[in-house]
Amino acid sequence: MQRFAALAQREATISAIASAPVHVQVLGDVAQEQQQTLRVMIDLNVGMFRTGAPLDAALDLYRQVAQHPHLSPGGLHLYDGHDNLSEPKARQAAAERHIRDAQRLKVALEDEGLAVPRVVGGGSFSSLYYARTEGMYGSPGTCVYWDAGYGSKMAELPFKWAALVLTQVVDRYPEHQTLTTDLGTKAISDDGPLATRAKLLQNPQAELTRQNEEHGVFSWSGPQPEVGAYLLAVPWHVCPTTIRYPGVHVIDGRGQVVSYYLHSARDRH
Repeated sequence: MQRFAALAQREATISAIASAPVHVQVLGDVAQEQQQTLRVMIDLNVGMFRTGAPLDAALDLYRQVAQHPHLSPGGLHLYDGHDNLSEPKARQAAAERHIRDAQRLKVALEDEGLAVPRVVGGGSFSSLYYARTEGMYGSPGTCVYWDAGYGSKMAELPFKWAALVLTQVVDRYPEHQTLTTDLGTKAISDDGPLATRAKLLQNPQAELTRQNEEHGVFSWSGPQPEVGAYLLAVPWHVCPTTIRYPGVHVIDGRGQVVSYYLHSARDRH
């Protein structure tokens, strides 16, 4: 909390999110200790039951923030990550239900004279609908590197894969129609079903059948690449993949490395 308070004194405008009275108490104590005002948004539970205050408790929690001499109400935040729906109309309908709930709560707070400067909602699946709603901000999770998972579940969006993992064939077994790469769990996210964790550009039909720390074994029918050959893999879930690397090499359309993007948020200092 002290680190957060120090960050809040810099030029960037940042907010904490709180979903329980103890969060408000801790933030208030630190703010009072540092003799500063911290901006706090109330996190809403809209059905995921991971974080967030129930809608019927959020009003009182928001009042607690507003009444604290060293806290400033920053608005509302909600994440609907459980609504990972592929069908666009169903996805939109789910998001609009949460938008209406947030709007009703915002009106109730403003009727009490409490400022609600912003409402931030959604994730990769739904942020578009929040962004299109007046007075709201969308909050996409996967907004830099698109991956195979979102690409398959939201095929109507015009995004392309932007992050590939370079892997190498370390052994092969043509008689068993498998080959072994160095694409283990240290190299790519192990989130999601085994068969979908990586898509090989050179053979999209190949499926991951076994994975441990160092190796990823793929089914591969037909002619196989030689041992030592390089392959490119598209992660199913890119977010937990990026934390495995300090940065990424940027390659242009000619196949030349032209830059390097540092994953500065990966390391905690």
